[in-house]
Amino acid sequence: MEKGLRTFVAIEFKPEAKLLSCWNEIVRQTKMDSIKWVNDKTLHLTLHFLGNTPISLVEKIKSDLHASVEGFGNFSCSLKSLGYFGNPIPKVVWVGIDKSEKIVELQKKVEQVVNNNGFESDIRGFNPHITLGRVKFMNSVQPFRELIEKYNGEPFQENTVDKLIFYRSDLKPTGPIYTPIDVIKL
Repeated sequence: MEKGLRTFVAIEFKPEAKLLSCWNEIVRQTKMDSIKWVNDKTLHLTLHFLGNTPISLVEKIKSDLHASVEGFGNFSCSLKSLGYFGNPIPKVVWVGIDKSEKIVELQKKVEQVVNNNGFESDIRGFNPHITLGRVKFMNSVQPFRELIEKYNGEPFQENTVDKLIFYRSDLKPTGPIYTPIDVIKL
């Protein structure tokens, strides 16, 4: 197989004061647990994770993404609720994206581009969320669940989505480094 880059397509988000405050509370309350928290400067909603992408395909994917979303237009979305994946032991802590037909529509356009370039769809389907942390070990699950439940339905911030980013992801011991390959204006 041709050497490639680890890539994904995403929308970036800058956390605002309310989300940062709640997130910091969770970090403080779970300091005895082993949770690898995401860098708040790299928050994003992944629309499609491609994984190993042959270098020879990168330019075509960029071009296809531009063509697919041309004229899509800006839209608003809301970050709302905290939650987690994994039962009985939480594995991923996340902030949710309020129901947005535009995000689903945009994700379908991205998915069509990557499918046309030989990549599979995610068998789990698209579940819009922004990962805040990955749980390695948790001392006591019940207090964590109660803390997360406290923020169920809580609105955090409104965002204008005006671009997609085609990222390269390099895994490092200190955490992944995300480098934009291309920024695609909507």
